[in-house]
Amino acid sequence: MVPPMSAMDGAEQDRPGDNDVGPGERQLSPKDAAKRAAAEAAADLVADGMVGGLGTGSTVRFLLERLAKRIQSEGLKIRGVATSRDTTVRAESLRIPMLELDQVDELAIAIDGTDEVDPGKHLIKGGGGALTREKLVALAAKRFVVVADIEKQVELLGLAGPTPAGGWRRLAFRRSCGAKQTASLTPRTTAT
Repeated sequence: MVPPMSAMDGAEQDRPGDNDVGPGERQLSPKDAAKRAAAEAAADLVADGMVGGLGTGSTVRFLLERLAKRIQSEGLKIRGVATSRDTTVRAESLRIPMLELDQVDELAIAIDGTDEVDPGKHLIKGGGGALTREKLVALAAKRFVVVADIEKQVELLGLAGPTPAGGWRRLAFRRSCGAKQTASLTPRTTAT
């Protein structure tokens, strides 16, 4: 059950410096410019009335800025479910209305970055601290969009750095997570 959405949920005004680089501000590096372009393209997939998952990381920061700009300029009415506390704080500071995962049955879309992607489009997700939340939000989404810049492309997964080890953490933010969702995430071992 999703709480009702007000006309703008407090997103009436954009603040200077929240979005595009303006006069006197530093220009983006080529890497950040690529991240911004990818994130903005993903943000443009979000339609009016959607409740969507908002990932975590440097690319998602550009996603949030673009969504805030669309709320301001287009009157876009959306709400987000974050994969981390950092994303919640950033989104709320940009006046993007936020919900907890417990408040929704399903997400129309979830957008997140990745740690690595190989030529077969296999991913390593969750190398950072939001591993469990990222996976639960992705599972709740009808459509999962991964945003990756060229630096995330690798020939073989797992060589660029440490990968998630598997263990489960206490899920205080999602106590009502259904057995079906958690069963699909539970690591399985087989005897050899």
